[in-house]
Amino acid sequence: MKTATAKILARIVRAERPPVVQIDTSVSAAYVQLAAGTKVARTEVVALKPRLVTIDLDTAGRVLGVEVIGAQDLAAESLLQLAGITLTPRRVLAQARYGPLGAPGAATARRAPAKPARRQPAAALPTEADTT
Repeated sequence: MKTATAKILARIVRAERPPVVQIDTSVSAAYVQLAAGTKVARTEVVALKPRLVTIDLDTAGRVLGVEVIGAQDLAAESLLQLAGITLTPRRVLAQARYGPLGAPGAATARRAPAKPARRQPAAALPTEADTT
């Protein structure tokens, strides 16, 4: 049975700016935006299993972004590797910006995804004896 997946071809993409990685940890999904302000003309499915990997392209075939659902490593370089993409110049990967998927501030976040903050113990609730 044939699937609707494309062969993973190695692509070298020249980056005009650092990638923006938008993350949805509830479904282990990430979108790596490589170009902004251009409409997506088509989407190629690169892989269906063990994770869904798609590439958004413009009318000229330029890579606009990569989406990965089921990602284990959310670093920009790892996500791009799943799609067979190498970014050049490589130094822009160190400047990748991370933020939550769909958040307006995602493009301005400057740090890699942080480890979850430690939960602070809840303050003691007043007891019945305290309220009388």
